[in-house]
Amino acid sequence: MGGLLAVHLVLIGCPIIVWQRVTINKPITPETVAFIIPGKTTWAEILEKLGAPDEISESQLGPVARYRFLDEKYFRVNFGWGLRFILPAISPNMSLGGGGIGTDEFQVVLDSNWVVRWHAFSNEARASRFNFWPF
Repeated sequence: MGGLLAVHLVLIGCPIIVWQRVTINKPITPETVAFIIPGKTTWAEILEKLGAPDEISESQLGPVARYRFLDEKYFRVNFGWGLRFILPAISPNMSLGGGGIGTDEFQVVLDSNWVVRWHAFSNEARASRFNFWPF
């Protein structure tokens, strides 16, 4: 029992596994925007619930508000870390890792009275999924 505890404590404190995730801006989900009803929801209501957008631009249909959020993930396993105790002069590094980065965007198109015409997600965050095997 004591040996298992010692192994567990060594593995917790060692840099064999590195798991990192960075998210910029609060992700917007379909549940977050369920209150938006095209033809009824106003710009003021959107600002109240979602806050200021990252960008507002003009289109042929009217103003377009864009909310962007970024998600980055990285995972690495160093299988050679434990060998540094057996071969201290060499300190082998045998790492396998992967990750990615993706940006999601939520767009709201408004009419001339600043009422929602339509809204949609543009999902690119699938690029930030974990791929354990790099091929």
